[in-house]
Amino acid sequence: MQAEASPPVNDRSNRRFDGPGGRDAYRSAAGPGGNRRGSTMKLKLSALLLAGGVLANASAFAQSADDKKWINQCLSDNKDAKVAASVVSTYCTCMNGKMSDNETRSITQWEKANPNARKACEQEAGWS
Repeated sequence: MQAEASPPVNDRSNRRFDGPGGRDAYRSAAGPGGNRRGSTMKLKLSALLLAGGVLANASAFAQSADDKKWINQCLSDNKDAKVAASVVSTYCTCMNGKMSDNETRSITQWEKANPNARKACEQEAGWS
């Protein structure tokens, strides 16, 4: 009678893949990439990016009619600037965000009294 061969002491094979289908069945269940952990990470990353996009859009829609009025005035005040309109728009939106909701001065007036805010918004907008 022959004795059954026992697995080597350092056998690192993963027994959960033994049986019908083995590794191939496990990989196909994980999807085209064959990696369940990678698929989960991609799903989590996608959800995180989607949530970030929703929050960014919500802040854009959070502008009141008053905010839009002040930003449009700022755009008009800076219409002759020698930079792209998108830079001026980003700058005016940034400055409006730094101002108090109770501020009565225009962005153009307020920026003269707040040079640090002006510099920060210029840098954020890429105004050089």
